Amino acid sequence: NSILSLYLSAFHFFVVTLQYKAIIIFVMIRYNHHSQFDPNSIDVRLQHFRLGQILNMIHDHKIDLFLDERPPLIKRSWSRKQESLFIESLLLKLPTQIFYFDGNDVPWKVIDGFHRLSVIYEFVNNAFRLEYLEYLSDQCSNRYFKDLPGYLQARFLETEIVSYVINPGTPPHIRYNIFHRINETGERLSNQDIRCLFFNRRSVSFIIRLSELPLFVELSANRVFHGKLEDLEYATHFVAFNSCYDSNMKSVEEALIRAMTFLEDISDSKYQRIEKQFEETLYRAIRLFDEYLFRKPQKSVLYIKWSKMWNKDIYDMCMCCLAELNDHDFQNLLSKKVRFLEEFIEIYSNSSSKIGFPYFSTFRNLLSKYAFQ
Repeated sequence: NSILSLYLSAFHFFVVTLQYKAIIIFVMIRYNHHSQFDPNSIDVRLQHFRLGQILNMIHDHKIDLFLDERPPLIKRSWSRKQESLFIESLLLKLPTQIFYFDGNDVPWKVIDGFHRLSVIYEFVNNAFRLEYLEYLSDQCSNRYFKDLPGYLQARFLETEIVSYVINPGTPPHIRYNIFHRINETGERLSNQDIRCLFFNRRSVSFIIRLSELPLFVELSANRVFHGKLEDLEYATHFVAFNSCYDSNMKSVEEALIRAMTFLEDISDSKYQRIEKQFEETLYRAIRLFDEYLFRKPQKSVLYIKWSKMWNKDIYDMCMCCLAELNDHDFQNLLSKKVRFLEEFIEIYSNSSSKIGFPYFSTFRNLLSKYAFQ
């Protein structure tokens, strides 16, 4: 047993070392075409923790598990059997997958291992009983943590996990890239999931607030996949293209990252202005498009067919450009609504038409044609 444990430990260290080198190589390749990239700016350390230490850090808000306000992405991805077997592995002190933390600020953010830490925390706080165990069923089956024998409780809290911690001073764009890199092989999350975990509570809470405005909820019902956080992504898109748009941005993802960064430091009054503009622009859009709001037209021989779901590119250009009009110009546009929609269909039912970022100019010119005449 001792020889097997030694081999397991050596193999685990080897895998950990390879993973660390893979992160460095990936980020260097990813950014080697960008100017002023310094590989030395990647500062990651290997650190061992006992589970008791990790639990104390969570309790003291030094690691953020969103205990008081879980973000909407946190869903049950494991069955109770999987959770119980994971706890059993820890009780047996078997090597587990590496954890990754962003240690740039306190509380630390969990890059990879959020669900595993949540399971550990819930088990120690007696949120579920162990079931379907393979090796410890006699001592642990159907028992909460508080019901385990004392020696097993102590063993669990003394179990060590291996982690990588991104050190303070690592540039934000590199930290965000590491989030993506780890996500390729870890507990897979969407880009919106990652933004919810990476950026601070204040900015994420504001995006959630926009997505929960009654008008947006009403208009987006059955047009947006709310369960997949698409509603949050639409709200983020509005901020990206209305509050911090830059024609030099190279991708939508870059725009969304910039939007979340922008929201971290602005005042409450600025939040209120963005919220008001979001709601007012939605009102304008529904008055202009009616039931065809943010839907893409497709022209056939006999009739016009509209997409059932919202089209994000059309949403982006409509929300960005409609917000630019003053009240007088918008009323002028509304007075020519029929002709505007006819030309809108003519342009955007064409499969070769370029829509969305960075092709807002065509739609902006169309608005100007009818708003400024």
